Amino acid sequence: MHLRAQPSVVAVALCAALLAGCRKRDPWTLCRGDPGFRSATPTCTDDTCRGCSAVLELTWRQRARPSQEARFRGRFMSAPADAREDFVARMRPDGSYPLEHCTAGLAHRASCAGYSPLCTAVLALALRDTTLAVGQRRVVTMSAEQGCPAARHAIIEALGRCEPVSDQGACESPACDSCEIGRLAALSVLAEHAEEDAARGELQALVDSTPEPVSRALAEALGDPTPPADLEPRTVQVGLRFWCFHLVATSASAPPYGCNVLLTRHLSHPEWSTFSQGWGAVTRARPDVRSAVLAVLFTAATRPDTPGLLSTPVLDQLAGLPAEGTHGAIVQAMATASTTDAQYASLRAVLARRGVTGRELPPEDRHAMTPPAAQRPAPAPAGAPAIRGGSGGVAG
Repeated sequence: MHLRAQPSVVAVALCAALLAGCRKRDPWTLCRGDPGFRSATPTCTDDTCRGCSAVLELTWRQRARPSQEARFRGRFMSAPADAREDFVARMRPDGSYPLEHCTAGLAHRASCAGYSPLCTAVLALALRDTTLAVGQRRVVTMSAEQGCPAARHAIIEALGRCEPVSDQGACESPACDSCEIGRLAALSVLAEHAEEDAARGELQALVDSTPEPVSRALAEALGDPTPPADLEPRTVQVGLRFWCFHLVATSASAPPYGCNVLLTRHLSHPEWSTFSQGWGAVTRARPDVRSAVLAVLFTAATRPDTPGLLSTPVLDQLAGLPAEGTHGAIVQAMATASTTDAQYASLRAVLARRGVTGRELPPEDRHAMTPPAAQRPAPAPAGAPAIRGGSGGVAG
């Protein structure tokens, strides 16, 4: 019985094998692989990649049929990045497909994404899009952050391009607005890497190339009590620090009010790495700007709720500043009623260290001091945020 049944079993197996060989192969098997980006720029040179790209193209061309449209939508983002890149570059699909492709994330074990010029342009354009939802913007920003140094540099370079800005005062022209938007977008990409030498240098170069009306608009926007909602708090603080220090060091006018809190914080905390950077900006400032910045610092230092801002390291920095804009600011602070006797004596000692003598040096007895003709700037308007000091906090 067993021997008679054996031929039929073999025949069935043979028929099954022949039928399997005759079945049409599923073309989507060519599109299996890691959909993320590697550190190398995507290249589609082998038969499998070209075959997957061809399948994507055929399905895309037949998208008028609902079944094909659903099939494309469901499988496009699961295809390997090389094949998607080739398809997008050739077919230029409309809708969100190019952006979805460029924000696919990293491949397994990849340390960064080697974006092509296509994706750097797509990401830069998306980062400039002010209508992008906050969630989408975070995805795009993260994708740009993950770019390898060369790719990230290309994105920042695209964001940094702007037409000549001729605005005087307020930033109101389309060119000024566009330049501001591009720099905010670049800041969002670079801020997380600001402690790395390459990214820090790139951010500084971006700041240094910013037209002054744009720099002032950025400092005001980032220093506002309600800064742009689509920026992370750390991004806001990093950008505010870079642009406020830049304005102190280079502008002919005092920095915007939005810089006051940050400047006081960074100029009074020697334990922060930005302490020397801030005082370096004050040293390079023009006399009128230096005087205005010091007036802000002294105003905060003489408040009863912010003791200790005139620490020994701060007094040492004051002693090393250029004379212009420094001497007058110190004398004005000494003549202020809110200055304590200890602060008066400390500031007088700074002037003595600077070589000030005779009638130029206020008397040891503060009550014998004649108030200077030039008074300190008027107090901040009602409702303006108070300047906070102290020894704690996180450097932005």
